[in-house]
Amino acid sequence: MLANRHPVDRLADLRVAIKALKAEEDEIRKSLLAEGADLSGSEHYARITLTEQSKLDRKVLEERYGAKEVAECSKPVQVVTIRTVARFADCEGEE
Repeated sequence: MLANRHPVDRLADLRVAIKALKAEEDEIRKSLLAEGADLSGSEHYARITLTEQSKLDRKVLEERYGAKEVAECSKPVQVVTIRTVARFADCEGEE
């Protein structure tokens, strides 16, 4: 990493790296979930657990109770997003 790299450029670099790491994580995760996978490493072991979650289905709620009634039970939430866009066409790592 260059010390004088602009924070926007560094953010874009990090997002590219995170995307690559996430892809690698997904592949490793898939291999560990395979039947008969070796779950013991030299320094760590994997413990696979299954949990159950319950999530509301907004579409079903709206069909049953009406969109207006469901909207009355919802609250607005603000989300701040920072998007990076490559300045030059030959730049990789566009978000």
